[in-house]
Amino acid sequence: MFEPADARFWEAVRQEDPELLKSIKPWNKIVEPDPLRAILVECGVTEPVVLTEPGSHPLNHPEDWWTIIMGSGYRSTVEALEPSIRERVRVATIEAVGRERIREIRADVIYAIAQRLPHNAG
Repeated sequence: MFEPADARFWEAVRQEDPELLKSIKPWNKIVEPDPLRAILVECGVTEPVVLTEPGSHPLNHPEDWWTIIMGSGYRSTVEALEPSIRERVRVATIEAVGRERIREIRADVIYAIAQRLPHNAG
């Protein structure tokens, strides 16, 4: 998700606050169909249908990546940083996207269609 810019953001976070990096990104467990399917089955869903839809999102300017960060779940990571560190991460991230001429990021979607039976059914 969000590659190739994603790695630049997390590297900047790692450089500034390695402990914070260790405590985040729980959604990584469900970025592929099989782990999502396994979670649904574990929750009592029988025969979930999990579909993937590849996608991308353009970055017209390097700053667009920071706008995406601040409009996503990544915002909680940014807000957990001290203000001076937050600014260094912002600058490092935008500079990396510009330097590497990243013009688009992956924005794949995973859909799950499932029905959970009532607890007393089945």
